[in-house]
Amino acid sequence: MNQHQASAPISRYPGLALCSLHFLIVWNFAVTQPLFDLLARHAEFFVIRQSAPLDIILFVLLLFLGFPALLLLPAWVINWIHRGISLGLLLCLLALGSAALAVQALQAAPQMPSSVLVSSAALIGLLTVSAYYRFPVVRTFFTLLSPGLVLVPALFLFFSPVSALLFSQKEVAVAQVEIDNPPPIVMVVFDEFPLTSLLDEHYQIDSVRYPYFAALAEQSTWFRNATTVSGDTVVAVPSLLTGQYPDRFRMPRASDYPFNFFTLLGRTYTFEVNETRTQICPESLCGSGIVRQTTLPGRMQSLLTDLSIVYLHLLAPHAWKTHLPSITHDWMNFTTVDKPMTEDTRNRTRLHKWLWKDLHLERPIERPQQFLQFIDSIRSTDQPTLFFLHVLLPHIPYRMLPSEKHYTVKSVLPRLDKGKRTDDTWEAIQNQQRFLLQAGFMDTLLGKLLRKLKAAGLYDPALIVVTADHGVSFRPGDYRRILTPTNAQDIMAIPLFIKAPFQQVGKASDQTVEIIDILPSIADLLDIDPPAATDGHSVFNPAFPDRARKTIFSTSFTEKKQMEIASATLRQEVQKTLERQLEYFGSGHSRPNGLFTIGRYPDLIGKPIKTFVVEQDRHSAVSIDQPEGFTHVDLHAAFIPAYITGQFYADATENTPTPILAVAINGTIQAVTQPWVSLAEKDRGRWSALVPEEAFQHGRNNVEVFEVQRNGQDYRLRRPAGSMQALSSGTALREHGTEDFS
Repeated sequence: MNQHQASAPISRYPGLALCSLHFLIVWNFAVTQPLFDLLARHAEFFVIRQSAPLDIILFVLLLFLGFPALLLLPAWVINWIHRGISLGLLLCLLALGSAALAVQALQAAPQMPSSVLVSSAALIGLLTVSAYYRFPVVRTFFTLLSPGLVLVPALFLFFSPVSALLFSQKEVAVAQVEIDNPPPIVMVVFDEFPLTSLLDEHYQIDSVRYPYFAALAEQSTWFRNATTVSGDTVVAVPSLLTGQYPDRFRMPRASDYPFNFFTLLGRTYTFEVNETRTQICPESLCGSGIVRQTTLPGRMQSLLTDLSIVYLHLLAPHAWKTHLPSITHDWMNFTTVDKPMTEDTRNRTRLHKWLWKDLHLERPIERPQQFLQFIDSIRSTDQPTLFFLHVLLPHIPYRMLPSEKHYTVKSVLPRLDKGKRTDDTWEAIQNQQRFLLQAGFMDTLLGKLLRKLKAAGLYDPALIVVTADHGVSFRPGDYRRILTPTNAQDIMAIPLFIKAPFQQVGKASDQTVEIIDILPSIADLLDIDPPAATDGHSVFNPAFPDRARKTIFSTSFTEKKQMEIASATLRQEVQKTLERQLEYFGSGHSRPNGLFTIGRYPDLIGKPIKTFVVEQDRHSAVSIDQPEGFTHVDLHAAFIPAYITGQFYADATENTPTPILAVAINGTIQAVTQPWVSLAEKDRGRWSALVPEEAFQHGRNNVEVFEVQRNGQDYRLRRPAGSMQALSSGTALREHGTEDFS
C-alpha cells in the first residue's frame, strides 16, 4: 500500500477546527443545555448559595467553553505530532457526547433495564460517529446546529429567571417608621421542625425532653395551631418576613420583597442577621451579616462540585442513582451525603482530601457552630438591635444528641427517591428517632440562647419570636416535604412562641395562626402601622379573624398550587400524627428513655447477655461498619460512636421473615433493630441502631450483634458465626466461635 492509499481515510477528515466545533455543538446539547434548563427552572439555586453575578457568569463561561476546551486541548496538541491520533481522540469525544445525549433521551422510555439503556446509548454513540466520519451530510447537519452555541447560553443569561440575578439589582428603600421605646428583638427560625415533635400526650410541650421550650412557653404566648404557608424554605421564609401569601414565585431576595421585616425596622434598629437560604435583608442594612462563602474559589468549587453531581443524576439510569450522593435533601453540599464507610470509600475520601488540601477552600459554617456564633453576637447595646437567625436545624442530616455530642461523621440519610420515603416502616421510625434526638439538641441550644439573653439583661425587655419555616413528614411511602393530602398536617403544623417585652405569664393560644401573621403581630407589639398591606393579621388584636380553613402553597415560575384544609380537620390530623409518634416513642413522662427503647422487643434493652441462652448460628453472618471506632472511645470527646451500622446476611427469599437483631455493648443489650433493606434485595440486610451514650465505657468497648428468637415469653439469642464472604459466595463456612467486633 502506497503512502497516498494509507492516508486516504484521514483525507476525509473534515479538519481539526470544524471537528472541534462539532464537539462543542454536541457538548452544548448533551451537557450545557440540560443543566441550563434545570437551573432556569430553579434559579433560586443561585440565591440560596449566595452566588454573586460574577459566579454565575464564570460558571456559564466554564460550562459553555472552558471545560470542552480542556477536553479538546490534548487533540490539538497531538495534532502537531500525529494527525491520525488527533482524529481518533476527537471521534472518541464525539462518541461519548452523543452517547450522553442518547442516555438522556432513552430515559424517557419506561421500564428499560439499565444495562439495555447504557448499551443502546453506547451503540448510538458509535453509529453517530461512524456516520459522521463516512457521510459529509451528517457533518453538514452538525454545522447547521451551530447557532445553538450562542442561543443556549443567551437564553439562559438574558431570557430566563437567572437574568434577574444579573441585571435587576434594585435599591430597596427603608420604611420611614418611627418606633417609640424600641425593645431588643430576637427571632429564631428553625428549619424542618414539625409541631408534634415537641408535644406530649396532653398536647403540651414535653417538659422532660424539651425543658427549655417548656420554659419559654411558660413566659410567652404559644400558638398551638400555628401553620406554615409552604413546605419550601424559599417560599415560607419570605412569607414569614413579609406577612404576604406567595402570589407567584419570586427570588428569595430583598429586591423581590422590598417591604419586609428588615426594611420595616431599618430606620430604628441595627442588625445582627444570619440568613441561611434567603437574602431578604438588604446588604445596605445587613452587610456582612449575611452568611456567605466569601472567596470566589470556595464558591466556585462548591458550585461546580454540586452541579457535577446534579448532571450525573441527569445522566445515570434510575437504578444507578442510588449509588450517587442524594440531591433531594438540600440545595447544596451534596457530597456530604455518604454511605457506610467501606475501605473503597475511605480511599476515595483520602484522595479527595489530597486533591484539595493545598487550595485552602473556604467551607460553610457548620450549623451548630452557626447557632453558637449567633448566641455570641448577642450583647446589650445603646442602639436598639434586632438579632435574627434562620438555621438549618433540626433539618437533615441527623447526627446530634441532646448532650451536644455528635454520633456520626457521616450523613447516612434516609433512602429517598425524589424526596419520597421507602415503604419500610422501620426505616421511617429510625429516622424519626434520630430527628427527635436532634430536636433535643435544639432544646439545648435554645437553653444556651435564653441564658445568654438573661446574662446580658435582655431577656425581660426583649421581644422574642421562636418558630420554624415548615415541618417534615416521616410517613413510609410518602414525601418528606412535597405536599400530599396524607402528609399535609406534618408539614404545615409548626411551633410558634412570641414573648412580648416584659411578659411574665405564659399562655397557650388555640388561634388559627399562620406564619404570615408574625410580622403584623410584631408591628402591633411595637405599636406601628406597616406601610404596606399584609395578608396576615396581628394575633394580639382582639378582632383577629378565626380562619375556618388553612392554606398552603407550592409555587414555581410557571404556576402556583394551593391547598386548603379545614382548621378543625387539620387539628384532628395533627393529633393522629402525635398519637403515632407516642406509640413509637412515648413521651418523656411515660417513657423517659423512649427514644432508645424502640423496636420489636424493647423489653430486651438493658438486659445482660448472660441472662439468655446463646446459640451459635453458622448459617448467618453479620458485619459492623468501622469496628475500629469502638476500640478507643473517649467519653469526654465531642464524638461518641452511638450510631452503629452494618449488614446481616442469611439465605433468604421474599417470604423469609425479617430477622430481629439485638445490639449489645459490653455484654448488655442496648438496642433492638432489624434490617431496613430486605434480605432478598441486592444490598441485602443493611441495618442500623442508635444506642445511648451511657452504654459506652472509656477506652475499649465490645460490640456484638445477635439474632433474636422468641418462643412465647422466652427469648434465645443466636450469634452469627459465619463469614460474610463465605456465605455470600456459597463456599464452605468458617467457624469463628465468639465473634468480637471491637
